[in-house]
Amino acid sequence: MDPLVGSMDSPKLQAIIHQHQRGAIDLPAFRSALRELSGRPQLSDSEIDHAWSSQIGDVDCRKLKLIEDLRRRGFKVYMLSTTDPLHAKVIEERFQRCLPDVSGDLYAHIFEKAYVTFELGLLKPDVRIYEEVLTDAGLKANQTLFLDDSLQNVLGAQKVGLYSVVIHDDSYVRWLPELLGVGSPWRVR
Repeated sequence: MDPLVGSMDSPKLQAIIHQHQRGAIDLPAFRSALRELSGRPQLSDSEIDHAWSSQIGDVDCRKLKLIEDLRRRGFKVYMLSTTDPLHAKVIEERFQRCLPDVSGDLYAHIFEKAYVTFELGLLKPDVRIYEEVLTDAGLKANQTLFLDDSLQNVLGAQKVGLYSVVIHDDSYVRWLPELLGVGSPWRVR
């Protein structure tokens, strides 16, 4: 995030972010809290939105192509994302760049179902979020693979019996099909 409010490690900022990502505060309340924390009441909604959205990187289109291929092969792919309404919108716009021919609900096209923390009211690594997703999706933990870029989240998922892997880079685009036993006869570009 652009340095509107100082360090991202600030406990006060983290508390505000977590409230927003859990859906405990809406976007106007989030903006107000950031204005107060920064001591800059003149910040516009668009300045805050731009700064907040700046931390979302580009989407690697190969990952979406991998998900599409896995779904074509019969795998059920779900998303569990720590996010808020503004970030969800930005991410969907970036997905659209990768899948320009897809119209309608991109999340529904890409995933069996997309779960987002601001709708669930919980954050990873709280075990209740994994249990809720498993129950809602009708999945068995011991038959489900969970990938995340946070060790903390992977450890939380393991507590409910999910097979879990920390991913630090995009190399899983190459090794995941092999792990799932489907090989990789296609090239992800």
